[in-house]
Amino acid sequence: MHYDHQEKTLYVYIATDQRNGTLYTGTTADISRRTDEHVHGKCRGFSKDWRTDILVYVEEHASFDSAKKREKRLKHWKRDWKVRLIEATNRTWMDLSSRVGVNRLEGNRPATD
Repeated sequence: MHYDHQEKTLYVYIATDQRNGTLYTGTTADISRRTDEHVHGKCRGFSKDWRTDILVYVEEHASFDSAKKREKRLKHWKRDWKVRLIEATNRTWMDLSSRVGVNRLEGNRPATD
């Protein structure tokens, strides 16, 4: 069976450890599952090492190719461009985890300095 990347909604997202902190940019087909992995430390590598467990930005894409292309572009952006992108829709860097169905033990918290 051939998997059709075009039929599934994909998400490009940015997670952080705190407001204006370390930024992690990723792509996923299951934003709830992936956010849960960030929140509960189930990610390996960079995300776990830097504890980027606060979801601060999400955008939907209709195709795999579109999402991967956007992720690649964002990863090459200057940091201040990413900050402006986040703040255009999430000025206070509020944790968006609850909006994608993930509950934190300590609740929905803003990313703080």
